Amino acid sequence: MVLHIMLGILTWFIQDAWYFYSNAEGKFSIDVPAKMHEKIIRAKTDIGQLEYHNFTSSPPGADSTHISYRVSYVDYPLDFDLEDSLDLIQTMLETTVEQSVGAIDGELMYQNEDYSYQYPGRVWRIHYQNGQSVVRAKAFIRGNRFYLLQALYPLERNEAISDHFFRSLRLN
Repeated sequence: MVLHIMLGILTWFIQDAWYFYSNAEGKFSIDVPAKMHEKIIRAKTDIGQLEYHNFTSSPPGADSTHISYRVSYVDYPLDFDLEDSLDLIQTMLETTVEQSVGAIDGELMYQNEDYSYQYPGRVWRIHYQNGQSVVRAKAFIRGNRFYLLQALYPLERNEAISDHFFRSLRLN
């Protein structure tokens, strides 16, 4: 009996472990539940070739297919001056929210302006898959770099999803 209790406690601690991840090129660090995997997507756009850097981390075990933490960033060309155009920044953030909802055919539960990283940003939450799954997201723009943080998880795991991921982001 004591062994079962101790194993349960040990499993709880292991599942709630967070690991420090730092990316020099992306100029950020963040705590994640498991190793980050990077994927770069290159796309030709109206303003030139863009590279979307996408990082994904999923907790080990049964949750790995149902819970995902993501960080993405893209650098816009220097002549595409974001810092001098608050209207352009707000339009980009609004468009990001709209595209997020449309991409997963979800329902936007809320969205708010957010300046928690001292840069113009937006936070939002989407329910999708008939309300059974959730995306919590935060996007912001620093200079000509656009950042997006996301946590994807089943609605019933809402209490288990820590704000630690969002709070732990540090910009270098």
